[in-house]
Amino acid sequence: MAPSRAVASVLLLGRRFTAPSVLLRNLQTPAPFRIPNRLMSSTGQQRVLVLGSGYVSEPVVEYLTRENDTHITLVSAVKSEAETLADKYQNTQAVILDVQQQQKDLEQLVKDNHLVISLLPYTLHPLVAEMCIRQKTNMVTASYKTPAMAQLHNSAVEAGITVMNEVGLDPGIDHFLAMECFDRVKAEGGKITSFVSWAGGLPAPECANNPLGYKFSWSPRGVLLNTLSQAKYLQDGQVVSIPAGGSLLESTRSMDLHPGFDLEGFPNRDSTIYSEPYGIQTAQTLLRGTLRYKGYSSACIGLQKVGLINTGNHPFLAPQAPHSHVFYM
Repeated sequence: MAPSRAVASVLLLGRRFTAPSVLLRNLQTPAPFRIPNRLMSSTGQQRVLVLGSGYVSEPVVEYLTRENDTHITLVSAVKSEAETLADKYQNTQAVILDVQQQQKDLEQLVKDNHLVISLLPYTLHPLVAEMCIRQKTNMVTASYKTPAMAQLHNSAVEAGITVMNEVGLDPGIDHFLAMECFDRVKAEGGKITSFVSWAGGLPAPECANNPLGYKFSWSPRGVLLNTLSQAKYLQDGQVVSIPAGGSLLESTRSMDLHPGFDLEGFPNRDSTIYSEPYGIQTAQTLLRGTLRYKGYSSACIGLQKVGLINTGNHPFLAPQAPHSHVFYM
């Protein structure tokens, strides 16, 4: 079999579409969530600790509580958000807690549950993972595996638990689709010479009604700061590096995936690290990219130029700034 060039595309939209030339997955009715019987309590309830009450948390709670025997403890420092979700879904209780300031209380909750799903900022995952290791409680996150999390691998293995990262859309579902593609090629005796993957969670076209053409489904701060990130990918055997600070969106390209979608894409973080875990060391091109509706990048570049996407402190926005300064902003 001749060498293969693999292209994977993932589109998750606000409504269902059928498109023969674009790989779509309907995630509206997934199989019910189950925890193995050996992890269930004596009362038969599955106890799940969900950390965080942001945009991603409600879909998780809704999904888990489809089963009557699943009990959710939702931890958040934002009382109104946690209590709103707890009131809305069955078998869900809210615990108001600052995970950094009340670590002993958090660890007790980790101990009392069968599974921890951390939807906190990624910088807090190692703190939670260390507690899970001590209490021998499995853990799941949707965030990229950072060096700090990777350092805990051996400890998790020794504790006999699973700490699973990158369980989202991107990263997550795209990994599964990629591996499915690679397995098919290898089963036919082929090898991967090029792999390009584009993924994005986009609103339905009729709902893309703002200048960004995008609706925040996770941390707005994280989405916008991602436009300042660095990126790296492999192109025809050469490593292409994009420095941090705003150059990323200058590499945006038009995406002709389907005539019904006016899309653009730009590189997503460091694609080169996936060569080994994907098992495609033969690939001379390896690129994972982010999909957006056309116009997103130009709008974000404009926000960058006027200083509205900036990690630095601004004197006008300091608590002690004169009211006149804040007024003129």
